[in-house]
Amino acid sequence: MRIVCWIVVAMALALPVHAGQGMDAYVAGLDALERAGFQKSVEHLLRAVQAEPDNADFHFALGVACVLHEKLGLGLKHLERAQRLRPSDKHIKLWRATGVAMEGRFREDGMIYPPVTRDAYETEVRAMSRRYGWPTYARIELNQPDPQEKQKQAAERKSFGALAKKFVARVKPKNARLGKTLRARGIANSKRTPKSAYRDLSVVLKANPDDHEVRYHLALCELQLGAPEAARRNLTICLTANHRWADAYAARAGAHLHLYNDAGAQTDFAIAKKYGHKAKGLGPRPASTTADDATQIVQRVEARRRRADERYQDRLRRLHEAGNLADLGAFLYEESQVTLTERVEPRSQARPFRAKHEGRELKAAERALDAALAQNKNDVKALAYRAACHVRRGDVRNARAKIERAIDLDPAHPDVLTIVAHVLEYAARVNNAAAQGLRAVDTWEDSRYIYYRYPSKAELAQAAALEREARRLAKRARAGLQAAIARSQGTPRGSYYRGLLAEWDGNYKAALEAQRAATKADPRFRRAWIKRMELCRRLRQEDERYEAEFAAANLDHTTAAPLLKLAWLHIRRTAFVKARAVLERARSADEADPRCAAYLGVVEELAGNSVAAAHAFQFALRLHDAGARLRGPTIDPESKLEPAVAARRMTYALRGALALPAKDAERARALLETAAQTYGRVERYGRYEPTPRAMLPTVPEDAGRRREPSTVEMLGTWVVLRFANALARQGKHDLAVQNYRWISKFEERKPPNRPLGERIREPVALARIYVAQSLLALGKRQEAKEAYRSFGVPPNRISNKAVVEFERVRRQVEEALGADVRRPQTLREARRQALLKQRGELVARKAKQERILRDKDASAQEKTAAQIEIADLGAKIERLDQEIARVNRGR
Repeated sequence: MRIVCWIVVAMALALPVHAGQGMDAYVAGLDALERAGFQKSVEHLLRAVQAEPDNADFHFALGVACVLHEKLGLGLKHLERAQRLRPSDKHIKLWRATGVAMEGRFREDGMIYPPVTRDAYETEVRAMSRRYGWPTYARIELNQPDPQEKQKQAAERKSFGALAKKFVARVKPKNARLGKTLRARGIANSKRTPKSAYRDLSVVLKANPDDHEVRYHLALCELQLGAPEAARRNLTICLTANHRWADAYAARAGAHLHLYNDAGAQTDFAIAKKYGHKAKGLGPRPASTTADDATQIVQRVEARRRRADERYQDRLRRLHEAGNLADLGAFLYEESQVTLTERVEPRSQARPFRAKHEGRELKAAERALDAALAQNKNDVKALAYRAACHVRRGDVRNARAKIERAIDLDPAHPDVLTIVAHVLEYAARVNNAAAQGLRAVDTWEDSRYIYYRYPSKAELAQAAALEREARRLAKRARAGLQAAIARSQGTPRGSYYRGLLAEWDGNYKAALEAQRAATKADPRFRRAWIKRMELCRRLRQEDERYEAEFAAANLDHTTAAPLLKLAWLHIRRTAFVKARAVLERARSADEADPRCAAYLGVVEELAGNSVAAAHAFQFALRLHDAGARLRGPTIDPESKLEPAVAARRMTYALRGALALPAKDAERARALLETAAQTYGRVERYGRYEPTPRAMLPTVPEDAGRRREPSTVEMLGTWVVLRFANALARQGKHDLAVQNYRWISKFEERKPPNRPLGERIREPVALARIYVAQSLLALGKRQEAKEAYRSFGVPPNRISNKAVVEFERVRRQVEEALGADVRRPQTLREARRQALLKQRGELVARKAKQERILRDKDASAQEKTAAQIEIADLGAKIERLDQEIARVNRGR
């Protein structure tokens, strides 16, 4: 069959190919390679190379296709040609080394490209090549033929499709010519074949995020593929760049229909008609596929949800239509300075509620304000905000010139009064800093002397002049702010100004009281809420800080995140009554957020209400899935999931299964199977990425220790462990042993450049001792004895709950096997010995530093470093002493 295929290729190559057809053949070859159609890919790419023999990209792709098609000689020929054409491309070297290794030439491949790097993709490709080529190397170089050579190579062949996809995903965005072809094809197919168009347009948008036509057609694909929230976000970005885009408004109206927001759909459709859209009416809303309670809640919340990006875009549109450039510039400046974000779980990254670029918005504000001043050079508001932009850039001179001109024109203007105080106070700080720099004494040293340079009289005089100017500016700033207070007495703005003045004076409590009065008088005064949030952070008033952040965020965006953070802190402190109250408020703000239900499940679990906790976790899982269908974390249900999305889903399913009582074993098994299926949808290397967004609050055993974020691999290990436990309880010990042994081989599954962390060793230790118990139940006493002797001791950082479980199973196994397998030291004693050893090492290091302090020949720098090290070691030794005491008490 292969001979016939190559004859077809040869006949195809005999036909004339024009240079213009090379790119079409290249695109077709990459498409076939992405689908693991290696034979077709080689045919198309051979045509591309024939059309453009000097194109390195064509030779590179053909070489990779041939290597994955196991035509190693031909593949290496084209990879060598590609490397000559582009000697600096490291990925060409990577695949050339891969082809060499697959031939079993291990002495050469490492000289071309290292077998392990920090890049997961590179390491995965090289690891495959070494495994594939090892039988050949053993047969030729070591004279040790492997009877299973073909089976091992067939096993590696299963990974070729995934590697081909990753190769194409990296190649497509880099090629500008290819991008043009994909762009044209994606736009043409966006309505006919949305799935393939989505792949093309995603590649193009990744290479050029400012191509709004591509983003618009990508949104159309997302809408057809069932991700209306993703489509709405992209369409809003398009409309922010062009507020008169009628078709984009019409498409966003359709997205709102899918999100059950009829009012938003009607508003957007009316704007589309205003700007010339030809459609007569909105299309029908798609029928809901399910009517469960979670889906209904998500639909209800989506119908009334506030979205920061849409509100920003709508306000921008209104200002553009009004044509007031000063108001437009002021709005852009204010928005560029305010960034409200969501950050709940520890170690998670802060995510803004809308996509923004501060520098770009500041430039847009400057353009609008300059245009306003070109129309009217005496526009006071434009002068004031242009001065604020200068301050943001650090240009104090131009800022002062503009603000002084604004004062001359209208000294009582509220914007002028506010920005006057800000500009002049900033200028005063700059002058004070410059004066301190002039008065500073420069020092430097060599091996023998320390040198000093004192300021000259001229520098001291200049510093004194700068300080006088700073005092004058500060005095004028205070006068401006006091004028603002007097002018707005009894209003929310007056309270806000009073708070600013108190903050300048360092009276933060009075400043907070003033901002409280401002927000009470005007609950929509966002600037006051943000200032109140900052003051609470400074005064360490955490409860009020998160309440203020919640109020400020929900003026423009529906979110429960600040209250969830507050609930997290209450749960950590075991303040469960407060946590319940805060979670109830969070649920009323955004009941579609699955974390509200999950955190309540944690509270119920800690309070001993396991049934209520199980129901809460299951409900969180249903809410998560219902919301995911709208947000579209992945378009294709069979495609890979992002680690953070998968980890959150697995967490809810696992915790729900563990909280269920024994009589609900069938429901627990279903939840564990859900988690296991989710584990299989995550790419291998992604299973080892920390996913802090999947963490749930808990009461820490050690308040001083920061909890490690979850990984999909760790969650999957716990899922398999509990599933195996359930099998053992049902008497299916053979299957249980298989699963326990899968857990024990965690090191073999790990990619070579991914750390495991300590927490994964907890379920591994439990699995290794459970396997002995299951082997005993099967009557395999000798195997159980060997398994028990080799299980080892878990690491020091193992939870108290796991210690209790481990000790219980260990005693049962020892009683069943007899005294001949009893270990010389228990887990607790092993932990104590490890801690004592660690303490001894720290004490030795501390003694060494103390000797440096007593050494007369040691320099002052060495002694200072020794003092710092001694203090740090003393704190560590104290913590170890506390840990040893806990172990001795049996905790």
